[in-house]
Amino acid sequence: MAEQMVERLHDIKRNFPRALDLFCGKAHVLRALQRHENGATKIGRLYQTDVHEVVVEAARSHADGLIAAEEDAFTFREGGELKVEDSSLDAVISAGGLHWVNDLVGVVRTACSKLKGDGVFLGVLLGGETLHELRASLQQAEDELLCRAVARTSPTVHVRDAARLLAAARLALPAADVERVVVSYRDMWSVMQHVRAMGEGNALVGRHHWAGRALFERAAAIYAERFGSADGDGVDATFDLIYVIGWKAHGSQLQSLSS
Repeated sequence: MAEQMVERLHDIKRNFPRALDLFCGKAHVLRALQRHENGATKIGRLYQTDVHEVVVEAARSHADGLIAAEEDAFTFREGGELKVEDSSLDAVISAGGLHWVNDLVGVVRTACSKLKGDGVFLGVLLGGETLHELRASLQQAEDELLCRAVARTSPTVHVRDAARLLAAARLALPAADVERVVVSYRDMWSVMQHVRAMGEGNALVGRHHWAGRALFERAAAIYAERFGSADGDGVDATFDLIYVIGWKAHGSQLQSLSS
């Protein structure tokens, strides 16, 4: 996702002297910028922030003193304050962490309060029909064997809601689009292993923890029956990448006739 985010950033015909990577992970955006031939000129100074200090430490290890410095990486808790001056940033970027946020509008609003007028917010999150095959297979198996339905995957934001979320966060000219990626796996077990490795398991606080192996074996069989790959070798898993963009309000922006 970071690579696509950097490409979209380069589609905007301006440079960004000061930018923030919100939920930076292990410096994925910074490393994508370092690999890009024009990365060092596109962003002058990149701040990096995430929830956990261990993640921020990993991001600091990639600081190059050119785009990003070690002292410009810091922790940020949902509901807390960002260690950046208001109206000081040209861009806020978030490549992959937004779908974990409880108060998405509040977090985006806090981050974008740091933008200058006409500064850009550019984000991508997993949403839409992501892992719908896994969700449907688990639900059907649970209904068959236990006569119940329990949420075993995290809820997702749909593209129709994403632009409205940006508008609620007081961003102008909000827009959203979706890129669908279908990945082939050997079986449902491989899908689940990959999801865990991505850190994208069920984050619901009230999730139901216990499930016998019979449930997952039945779900794996359902998955193979309903969502087998077209070539008959393995199964498919869908990932919907929802890209969002919005701008800090500024007098130079286009206005509708009714405004």
